[in-house]
Amino acid sequence: MARKALLKYDFTEKLLMARGKFKSCISYQGISDYVQKRTFLDYHGRDYRLTYAEERLTVTKMVTDGFIEQPKIMYVPSERNFLSSLAKPSTIAGLQPSLITFLDEFESAKRAISASIVLPVGQSSYSYDKLNDVSWVERHGNRTRLIYASSGYQSLVPQFLVIDYLANLLVPERMAVTPHQMRLIREALNKLPNTDRLASGTPISVLKESPFITLDDIRSSPKAIQQIFKRFRPSHTINVVEEPEQNLFPESQTRMMYSLLGHRNRNPLNQLIITTHSPYVLGAVTLAVGCSVSSPTLDCYHYASCQQILDVPQFWLVDRGGSTSV
Repeated sequence: MARKALLKYDFTEKLLMARGKFKSCISYQGISDYVQKRTFLDYHGRDYRLTYAEERLTVTKMVTDGFIEQPKIMYVPSERNFLSSLAKPSTIAGLQPSLITFLDEFESAKRAISASIVLPVGQSSYSYDKLNDVSWVERHGNRTRLIYASSGYQSLVPQFLVIDYLANLLVPERMAVTPHQMRLIREALNKLPNTDRLASGTPISVLKESPFITLDDIRSSPKAIQQIFKRFRPSHTINVVEEPEQNLFPESQTRMMYSLLGHRNRNPLNQLIITTHSPYVLGAVTLAVGCSVSSPTLDCYHYASCQQILDVPQFWLVDRGGSTSV
């Protein structure tokens, strides 16, 4: 998240390296207490290398070709079922900042629903009554308010809705950027000669003087301008999910995991990070990997096509001893 903030100019490298700034940044996730005097962290990213040692952070900018892909990072906390068990969770004071962020996305996901959504477990669906602000879970023709549903649904629904919402999120025609970000964009535009033209043939001077900049303008702009916008517009997701199996039966855990992998594979840049105590989740991942390797067209237990589940990359199992590629 520090990398993302640097790329978006939320703060400078110098400010991030100021004593105590790094710990204040990670306090958002409630993990600052885990950073001790002897703590050593070393992150090698495409754009930056961040090293924390002796209670100081060092930021090193990497040499790249200037191509930037900004992610939408979504942390799905294990406390999510708490939000489902309350009729008005937004009225509760004292929630952790990360839980508030997740709640905001959960509320946005609910408002974006226009019809019932099929859930990946139990032949069930979810619907939202906007007028009365009520969430419903339906299974075999029986409807139950989410606040009275089982703990498995109370955990699954917010997780599934938010991840599905972000995967389907459409970028508005007019970019929503802050005044500070727009000033930076204007500065980059003004550095280009007026003789430059967009792909449509329109002189760059017209774009400089325009009060609004649309997506079509961005797509037809020189690469330098496209990269400025990419700093503020996510192109893929990084979903960090705590205990996705929470309160679900084994078969439902498997179906849920395939759903997460399916969302992961909508975009080759997407990433999925999970923490789990469940052998069923690990079994689902193992089966998905095996399916894609042995027979990409095989339908694993009729849950989903293996090609849809996993056509990519690389899995890492992480424990205290380090990480192992799967």
